[in-house]
Amino acid sequence: TCIDATCIDATCIDATCRCRSSEREHVNLDQSLQTCQDTLTERCDEANGLASKATRCETSYDSERKRLEGVLSHIMKELAEVEKDVTAVRQSPEASGSDNETALYTCQVDHDACLTLCGEERLAVQNMMLAALDALMGHKQQVQDALDASSSKLTEVSIE
Repeated sequence: TCIDATCIDATCIDATCRCRSSEREHVNLDQSLQTCQDTLTERCDEANGLASKATRCETSYDSERKRLEGVLSHIMKELAEVEKDVTAVRQSPEASGSDNETALYTCQVDHDACLTLCGEERLAVQNMMLAALDALMGHKQQVQDALDASSSKLTEVSIE
């Protein structure tokens, strides 16, 4: 059979149209890929910044906690010394009855005042530690939420 020239021209025109359409689709895909790569870079930078901030907060929390533990330890040592003094006065056979009672009363008053002060300071230290822990946990949740949001946006971009 003889191939008609119009048939060949129509086939060539159709192939040319398909080629141009494929080129446009390739350009669109290249642009989408570049947008996804840019978004990924931004999200990675954001995630790194948030992770760095979380590390700084944890370091700050640890140092504040150690400082508060030192203060609490010092208070507990002072309390132990006062209790030791009270015990020594109670067991001291050298002093006369009146001197013992006066010394005991004085030590008991000092001991009670110290217990009250130590209790208040302990409560204040515990409250500060709890507040620091709450702040750290809140920040951790914010970082986690931001990372989750970045991850879901990245997943959406990569699906498209």
